[in-house]
Amino acid sequence: GAMAQNPRAVLKCIIEEDLYKATEKFQKISDKTISKMPEMYYLAKAALLCMEEQPGESKIEGYEILAQYIDDIRSSENIDKVFGRLDTTLNGVIIYIEQSSYEHIIALDDEMHYVHYLELARVANHSSIDDIENRLEYRRYRNAMESEKVEDCNYFLNLHPASEYLDDVIRHRTDLLYAEAMATDDESTMEAFVNEYPTYVNVANVAERLMNARHKRIFGGTDIDAMKWFIATYPERNDVDALKQSIANIEFPTIEHTVAA
Repeated sequence: GAMAQNPRAVLKCIIEEDLYKATEKFQKISDKTISKMPEMYYLAKAALLCMEEQPGESKIEGYEILAQYIDDIRSSENIDKVFGRLDTTLNGVIIYIEQSSYEHIIALDDEMHYVHYLELARVANHSSIDDIENRLEYRRYRNAMESEKVEDCNYFLNLHPASEYLDDVIRHRTDLLYAEAMATDDESTMEAFVNEYPTYVNVANVAERLMNARHKRIFGGTDIDAMKWFIATYPERNDVDALKQSIANIEFPTIEHTVAA
């Protein structure tokens, strides 16, 4: 009935996987007990929030509570009092809270949740820190590969310069830059691509677009030096003779154009 309860009674119900009873007993922990062993009260609360039937957000909250009180919990003078003759150890309960909350984080598979959880994990010395870091890196890798934005690739490359996925992301980034160079009218963007990726499989397509853009601009004007530069730069063009004729027409206009009527 209304008998005051303690963290040990709550943990016993958690081990037995009885959420209803564990919740009931947790609510009956007296203020006196909480003030005597706050760290064990919060351990029981964290474990209760991490029980299997609890919603995912509760499990994250449970791990947040553990991380907040972890030092007091590990150095508690009440460990023997709470865990003596109990079918688990303090470490067993900590691992229970870790695994339950981490399973939910894995299921979410979301960068921001991994980042937040990893911060807590470092504080609480989570037993799977390496795995959390690896999953976060892999999630960021997938984000970069699924993105159409060069910035998202840069974001990954800046955060994980030694990643095993580096080559993939660099390749994807180059593909995005290629697409950009093939869609733009900006000569400097095309030129930058040609200069930076001379061995890219389709670099010739960009070089040709750049040449055509230059041709249109230069031969649409009257700058003879620019025309001469163009011919010197692209001597293998098939219409090079016609281009030279264009220059001659400007440089040496026929007599009738210059003689006054």
